[in-house]
Amino acid sequence: MSESEVKETKSSTGVFLRKASGVYRSWSPLDGWIYNVLAMNVVVMISFTYYTATYLFPKGNLTLAIIITGIICTFEALVYAMMTAAMPRSGGDYIFQSRIFSGGLGSVLAFTAIVSAGAMWLAIAGWLGTALCTSPFFVLIGSVYKIKWMVDFGVWLTTPAGFFLVTLIVIGWAAIINIWGMRPYALLQRWSFAIGLICLVAMFIVLLTNSHNDFILKLNEFMLNTFNQPDAYNSVIAAAKNAGYSPAQMTGFGATIAIIPLAAFSLIYPAWGVAQAGEIKSGTSLRSQIIQMPLAEVFSFIVAAGLAALLVNRFGSEFLSSVGYLYTEASDVYPLPVEPLFATFIGILAGNPLFLILVFIAFNAWFWMWHPNITLAASRVLLAMSFDRVLPEKIGEVHPKTRTPVVAIIFFSIICIIFGALYSFTGFWKLTLATAILNIICFGTSCLAGALMPYIKPNLYKDTPAAKWKIGNIPFITIAGFIFFIFAIWMVITLLTNSTYGINNPLSLIFMGVLYAIAIVIYFGYKSYRRKQGIDVSIAYKDIPVE
Repeated sequence: MSESEVKETKSSTGVFLRKASGVYRSWSPLDGWIYNVLAMNVVVMISFTYYTATYLFPKGNLTLAIIITGIICTFEALVYAMMTAAMPRSGGDYIFQSRIFSGGLGSVLAFTAIVSAGAMWLAIAGWLGTALCTSPFFVLIGSVYKIKWMVDFGVWLTTPAGFFLVTLIVIGWAAIINIWGMRPYALLQRWSFAIGLICLVAMFIVLLTNSHNDFILKLNEFMLNTFNQPDAYNSVIAAAKNAGYSPAQMTGFGATIAIIPLAAFSLIYPAWGVAQAGEIKSGTSLRSQIIQMPLAEVFSFIVAAGLAALLVNRFGSEFLSSVGYLYTEASDVYPLPVEPLFATFIGILAGNPLFLILVFIAFNAWFWMWHPNITLAASRVLLAMSFDRVLPEKIGEVHPKTRTPVVAIIFFSIICIIFGALYSFTGFWKLTLATAILNIICFGTSCLAGALMPYIKPNLYKDTPAAKWKIGNIPFITIAGFIFFIFAIWMVITLLTNSTYGINNPLSLIFMGVLYAIAIVIYFGYKSYRRKQGIDVSIAYKDIPVE
């Protein structure tokens, strides 16, 4: 069946049905926007950026770096919006690259970045869940209300066994939500987003209504009364100096530019929702795609930049850089009872145990509906590859009741458990930023595909809404695509050549090489297997997949 012969039909339930697989187009553009905002997650993921950037490059302007990164990633989002309007199919990067470039490139890069690296992301999510949501909650609330078992349990959660327990819960929850179906997923996502947004506004109010001196006084008072530690603020700064903290000497705009790869850790995901684009209504509408992707990026980087400016001003750059260094590089002398993430500090600044609970509600609301989108994206890439016969047909099966690819979800979850164990009990946590490189390579390649689409696939491009967007005689998608592609190249070179980021080491290179090798073996292995069955899988890449 050709693409022109495929039509969307409206069922009695009021949602659109994909004839090929039977999954619903049950999400609205608003659901797609929320999903992409949660993928960048300026409450959870940006915490990693804040504490690493402030200790690695303390003389850089964190706020400006976030703004620059956000603007560049808006071009990325525009490219994805235009490509998705042309090819609103589940599979995202895999579909774009396989149809514009080649099936081999799309299979290898998408499988590595979305499936393999996605499994690593769920392991990272387990750590973030422990550091942001569970351990601080039990330790701080238990300390305030003198409940010893809560404190002890919170401390235990920071052990490898504790990390792994939370990781297993994270993986299981993500699988359950995805198997349950897209409609209940969307409903839970909306409520979680709304609750988290209300609490995020409350955090901004606390930061706006308190000063730097207020934070010093309240931190010292809290640590003295709760943990019998006097002058905690200055103790942190002194401990970092005694431990040999010597930050990078880079200053000025150079230090700000150096922060950009860390800001991108969160902000390069405005189009994560393209993986399930075939399940969102108004797929061919460019306006709908712009709402979901570029507007998600703009919202996220504005919030992240505003939060960064307030955090540095209220907590002090010297304190933030010192506490980040001690936690990461000198944990044996780290003086605080919880991780140096801004939720804890805002809760202390509020000076109210009830507000501390409110802060953790915000983090939990946005955390527990963040990591299911990793499973969702990975399962849809697996689904699309199965449809193209480069993975077993079983993986592409959709459950007749929940309309979800249950086998793909379970398969991915098993991979996640393996990565979660490695992350919890070995040195795999050192590969955190390496996973971002795999994503950057994939996203940069997709943007290159978008840039070249008017020339490689002119018949596909000329019928899309994006064809009307030009600067002179040059398609806007080409300009925007090359902007992000060049940015991606710079990012990869920077991360692999600057030892400050801790990526240009044999372990990271071997890790990435092994993941690419696995993807190559899978693709060519199944291509050869299908050839023996009399099936030429390359034929599938000549057309847009039927949905």
